[in-house]
Amino acid sequence: MNVHITNIYGFIQDQDLRKKQNQFADAAHALGFMEMGIFNFDVSTDTENELSKRIDGIISSLQFNDLVFVQLPTGNGEHYDNLLINKIKAYNTKVCILLHQTIEYEYVLNAADLIMPTNNEVHAYLKERNYSNVFYKHNINYEFSINSKSSSILSSDFYIKKYLIDAVDQLEESVLNEQDEDIIHIGFGLHDKDGHYSVWVGTVMQSILEHTDSRICFHILHDETLSIGNKYKLKKVARSGFSIVEFHKIDENDFSVVKNQMSRFTIGAMFRCSLPELKYPKENRKPFSLITASRLASEKHVDWICKAVIQARSEVPKVSLDIYGVGGEREKLETIIRDNNASDYIHLMGQHDLSEVYQNYEAYIAGSTSEGFGLTLMEAVGGGLPIVGFDVRYGNPTFIRNGENGYLISLPEEDKDKIEALRKGIVDLFKQDLGKCHEVSYEVAKDFLTCNVQEKWREAVC
Repeated sequence: MNVHITNIYGFIQDQDLRKKQNQFADAAHALGFMEMGIFNFDVSTDTENELSKRIDGIISSLQFNDLVFVQLPTGNGEHYDNLLINKIKAYNTKVCILLHQTIEYEYVLNAADLIMPTNNEVHAYLKERNYSNVFYKHNINYEFSINSKSSSILSSDFYIKKYLIDAVDQLEESVLNEQDEDIIHIGFGLHDKDGHYSVWVGTVMQSILEHTDSRICFHILHDETLSIGNKYKLKKVARSGFSIVEFHKIDENDFSVVKNQMSRFTIGAMFRCSLPELKYPKENRKPFSLITASRLASEKHVDWICKAVIQARSEVPKVSLDIYGVGGEREKLETIIRDNNASDYIHLMGQHDLSEVYQNYEAYIAGSTSEGFGLTLMEAVGGGLPIVGFDVRYGNPTFIRNGENGYLISLPEEDKDKIEALRKGIVDLFKQDLGKCHEVSYEVAKDFLTCNVQEKWREAVC
């Protein structure tokens, strides 16, 4: 689906009309609209057949279901404008009239899907005649002041672009509503402070469109960091696959409750963090059992965890550790386990689906000194596990209520002190009433259940 805009050329007595149409066309070009050039001439010199062929040439780039912004008047008279609109509508297009001056021919105005006044005089004219398809009735950001000192509503390139983009939004929404039975809805959360993340979202959208024959409605939930330029580029990606994108701006004030739990995270991160359900053990949890799950990489410091468990055995003789994950540190961990004769109680489990695993353990332990959101931590509390980990950004403070469902450990300087701090956390945890710790973790996890997250999004968007 393409978007077109008409633009007048040639000699015309009304130079203000030409300049205004050229200004809107220039803004539209920057947004990727295709131009339909209209030359001013004495229409009476053409026969009906010649005039019909002339307009066919003007709209030759038009395809079925495109969007067309027709700037009126063209300067070629009522008959010409009526014929132009009729031929465009024959392609099952959505037509938006950019009305720069008042016109008396009602057929054209009633045939349009949307009318956009561009000055106060036209606005007053349309309002007085109660046209139902005028853009100001649908978007309060463009309520016009009759008392404005300027007759021009839109004086800058920025606001003209925004005016055009918002009109495209409304026209595409009507296309969606007419054909929504076959639409697949896909959502993204987008925080784009540096302007680069939009590229990745657009790439994913393009990949989806190339691998389905269905029409897609992409829903992008975003904050103020999404620029108008990137917003329109994402629209172009959707239109290239005959699909639609809807933008939902999220006000951070709507997330006061969630932000108490997730105060360090962007809206984009919040969008994809949820638990389908809480997981409860079908049998008794394995006593004194610890689990950790991560890439076996140096920054995860699984070696510290192994050494801490080995040292904790002197006070908690039955403690055990299962390590889930793969990575380049496996050989190093194997050496630590072998050199300390720990193979009976520290196990490298490899890569597994952990959805039915967490709830079989007593507790989770993390050695990272920095985290993103920490999906494994969320899944761990979803299985009722208390957590031992360092008090560092970002994941651990989100899920650990210190002393209630685990321990947030201050981060020492030296590695040996970090290992000792983890050892002490393990020993202290197993002195706790673990049943109560499990209850607190389940309580923490409830905020991240999909049903609760969906409700918060619904309250924010609707």
